[in-house]
Order: sequence, then C-alpha cells, then structure tokens
Amino acid sequence: MKRSILSICILLASVSLVFANIYKKYDVRSGLSGNCVRSILQDSIGYMWFATQDGLNRFNGIKFTNYGHSSENGGNSYMNIVTICRHQDNNQIWVASTEKLYLFDSREEKFSVFDTQTEDGVTVNSVFGMAYDNDRQLWIGTTNGLFVYNEKKGTLKQYLHSLSDPHSLPDNHVWVIYNDSFGTIWIGTRNGLAKYNQRTDNFTGYISEDTSFGRPACNEIISLMESSQGVLWAGTWYGGLARFNKETGQFRYYFGEGDTLTIPRIRTLFQRTANSFYLGSDDGLYTFNTTTGECLPTDDEQNKESIYACYQDREGGIWIGTYFSGVSYLSPKHKDIEWYYPNGTENSLSGNVISQFCEDPDGNIWIATEDGGLNLFDPRTKKFKNHLLKSSNPNIGYHNIHALLYNEGKLWIGSFSRGLYILDTQTGKMKNYRHNRANPHSIPNDHIYSIYQTKDGSIYLGTLSGFCRYDPESDSFRTLEPLSHIFIYDMVEDQHGDMWLASPSKNLYAYKLDGIHKEWIYTDKHNVSFLSLPPGEYTFRVKTRKMKEMEQIKNQELFQSKITFFTQVAHEIKTPVSLIKAPLEAILETHEWNSEVESNLSVIQKNTNRLIEDIID
Repeated sequence: MKRSILSICILLASVSLVFANIYKKYDVRSGLSGNCVRSILQDSIGYMWFATQDGLNRFNGIKFTNYGHSSENGGNSYMNIVTICRHQDNNQIWVASTEKLYLFDSREEKFSVFDTQTEDGVTVNSVFGMAYDNDRQLWIGTTNGLFVYNEKKGTLKQYLHSLSDPHSLPDNHVWVIYNDSFGTIWIGTRNGLAKYNQRTDNFTGYISEDTSFGRPACNEIISLMESSQGVLWAGTWYGGLARFNKETGQFRYYFGEGDTLTIPRIRTLFQRTANSFYLGSDDGLYTFNTTTGECLPTDDEQNKESIYACYQDREGGIWIGTYFSGVSYLSPKHKDIEWYYPNGTENSLSGNVISQFCEDPDGNIWIATEDGGLNLFDPRTKKFKNHLLKSSNPNIGYHNIHALLYNEGKLWIGSFSRGLYILDTQTGKMKNYRHNRANPHSIPNDHIYSIYQTKDGSIYLGTLSGFCRYDPESDSFRTLEPLSHIFIYDMVEDQHGDMWLASPSKNLYAYKLDGIHKEWIYTDKHNVSFLSLPPGEYTFRVKTRKMKEMEQIKNQELFQSKITFFTQVAHEIKTPVSLIKAPLEAILETHEWNSEVESNLSVIQKNTNRLIEDIID
C-alpha cells in the first residue's frame, strides 16, 4: 500500500460528527489523574509530564502514570500542583504544589521536600513560577517574595518588596519568572514588571501609570514571553496583552477591558510562527499576528476552554493544558492532512467509523465503513460516491462493511452478518455469498472480518468462526477444518510463504527497556512505543503468559464461539450507541433549536436505525 493511502486511513478514522477534530484529547477517562492541567514539560527521555490539581502525571505515548498521592507526599490526598520545571540534571523535576516545593526523582519515582532555608530561617512555599538563570541557579517566585537557590553552594536567598527601597521587588506576590535570550531575568508580579540587575544585585521596576482603553492600566503580570524578534510580551490579569519596550520601559496594551476584543487573564504565551503566537486565556486560545495586529480565536474546540499551558515537544507537537478538560495534542503533521468527514452532502463521506480501504489500478480508493457502507473516493476530484444509497446494483444495501480486497477488476467486500459480496467494477454486477449449513462449500460464517490474497493468487477469508480459501474453478469455498471454529480477525503472509493468522487472545504481556525501566511493565496491549529516545543501543525485553488456561474439553469450543459471537455483537451495538450519545449531549448543551440541532438529530436517527438493524441481524 502507498504511504499516502495510510494517511487517508488515519484521518478518516479521526473525524468527529460535525467537524474535523484536529486535536487528540486526554483527560481522566484516558488515565490522567485530573482534568486541570496547569504546567507541561518533556524530559530527556521523551516522556511528557503534566502538573494537575490531582498530582503529577507521566505519559509514555500510550498510558499515564500518576504520582503524588498521600503515600508519597505525607498528606491525605493528591498534590495540588501549580507548576513544574526540569532540574538542571535532566533527570529530576521541580514540583511546586500549593503548599510545598518538591524535587521528584523520575528514576527512583520518589518525592523529596525542598527544605533548604535562607540565613534567616525562611523556607519556600506557595510557588507560582520557576526558571533557571545562565549560572544554573533556580529562581523561585512565591506569594512571599522571590528566592534564588544556588544548588552548588547549597544557599537560598530571598528578595522582598520594600517601601523604602525603589530597587526592591515591585510586589511580594511573584507570578512568573522568565530568562530572555540575553540572560536577563524578568519577574512578573501582582504590581508590575521587574528586571534583575546582576551587577548591583537589585531590581528595576516597571509600572504603567497610563490609562488603557480609558481605564487604569493593569500592572498584574501573570505570563511572559520573548518573541523571535526579541520583543518582550506580557499577559495580564485583566488588561489583556502588553508589549514592553526594553529601551523606553513603556507598555503598549492590546485586548484589555474597553477594547473591541477583550481577552481576560492571559495565562500563557507561546510562539507559534515567526510572526504569530498563541494567547492562552480564560476565554480560550487565540492566535495573535504581530505583523497585522489581528487576533482571532484559534478554533471552535479550544475557544471553549480556559487555557493554562502550551508546550511544544521535540517532534513539533503542541500540547495545550486546560483547566476543565485535560490536555489536547496537536500533531505537527496536522496541516499536511486533508480532512474528510460526513457533512450530509451528496459527494461527502457517508460514515464516521472507518474499518478498511484499498486502492484500485486507477488510483481510486475504496473505503469500508461500519456505519455508512461502501464509499469510492476519487483523489482527483476529491469527491466520494456512496454505494449504500440505492437497493439496486452496484450498491450494497447494508451499512456495516469490515473487509476489502481488489483483484483483477473485482472488489471483494466482507460484511458484518450478510456474507461476502463481489462487485465487478466494470459491469457493476454484484454477487453475494452466504453461509449455508447444507452446503459444506459455502463460506463458514456470514460475519467476515478479513480478506487476503497470497503471493500465488489464492484468496482467503477470515470469519467469526472459520477460515476458508476460495476455489475459482468451482466458485466455492474450502474451509480449513483445524480452524473451523476459530475467530480469524486478520491475516498476513510472510517472506517464506507462511500464513500468520490473528485471533483475539487472552495473553498478558510484560516488557522493559534496559537502561530505562527497572521493573517489568505489564499490559494487555499488543504494541508499545517510546517517545524520542536518545541515540544509542537498547535491549528491549518482552515476555508473555496465559491469563487463563483454556479448558481442553471439546464441548468448550462451542461455548467459546458463542462468547466470541456475543462479544462482537456487543461491539457492533456499542459503536452506534456512542454515535447517538455525542450529538445528544450537544443538543442538551445548546438549549435552542437551530440547524446544528437538526443535524445532530439526523445523526441520532441514522444511528438508531443502524442499531435496530444490528440487533435484528
């Protein structure tokens, strides 16, 4: 298969009911310990880390591991984490909760309380911001001033606001710390911006006395970012976005209260392109163009959220942390994909659940769906033709298609519960093969899940209860008796001509990567992936064992085939139920009658009819 076709398969399987959702979302249902994600980072191995109000989370690309329960931090609940920062050794992580500052050892998976004190006996708590300077000192912003920790010397120094000292901090409540491209440390406080002067060991404060949009300017700075042009931008509590001129010390405000567009509480700033960056706010995610001054909501999906964090990983993927809905992932390849989804028009895709596809010699793509039948996509015109719309040939009057194979002008189509169809793509004639108990040369079951052609031209079918080969001379099928009651889900031929068959298993796997994992990691998944491992040689170990020994009594085979059948039926029912639930929730949230409600009701009706058909079948 061509690589481009694989991309189409992935994108078709990822569409939503109403519009193409370019984000992959992770929340508590995915294994995240809490839906409030305030801070994000990636470690040296490639793991993603998320700070939530319910603990620290590590994501390996497949599953989340949660840290920070009472057994680890000495409390009686999960840590309420405000921000995290990579330690300079790249192995540990600074974890700031609402109560204490911790150092988390990612290898030992243990927390240790940061209990270093200043010369006056002051300890660090209520941390909101952290950053390293160019001398590898950690700067810590709290509600009780600013701290600088020199790990090499083991010293901790505190800076406080003083009414009698104009070169002290502007305010003791420090929201954010930023180290710019020149190594200058900038501090955003509740009452202004401060620059640290290393030579004199004091601060220069910047407070705007001007008005902004007819109101007093907001000096409470909660986020900072230096653009690729070297401009320092500040997100404020209620004054919108501020551009700071390092030469004059003046602020220019955008999107504050009283402006045409008001963006409250800009909590994160993130450079997106050379001339644009994200504004993450309590009113959603915006894209600001620094050349034109235009600021627009990024998309419908993120415009509904309260955005707390944006982070770009090594591959260029964007992670967006929200207050209520977990974290969203935007692939760096999302703009390289053309999105197709059902929109109700004649030439659109007819189904949401894509099961398989194949390409014919003319470059057309045949697409099997579980809820919309068979589709033919013309990549030249970008149009779809649906073969479910009519009852006459060459249309298939059934929506649930699981397998496809193109061979010498004929398309082999495996359906759920209605056997095998063979479509002559030149003449449009269709032939249907069904299971017949009285005919040993019929297909072994009407539920077909895989169709495969071997190198010698033989065609095999994998069904819910049996595996057979097509005999073109007699136009019949030969069931292979040793597998007559086995559910064959997929198959492939190796380089030696041996056939490998996939059947649902009950195996438990354990794996570990030497140098990364100390203990075996157990899973029932059939694959594992690692994010951005450093170059080098690794030994990957895997082992498997039976989760439950199968009974060796012959009558048990019949029982197992029944269980398999009902499991598959349950799967087929679950899909339309899921597609009914989503638009129903959207209708309940709308509270008014409009075209979107009508569209969602149409989806509900369609999948209700599908559910009835599946139950009858």
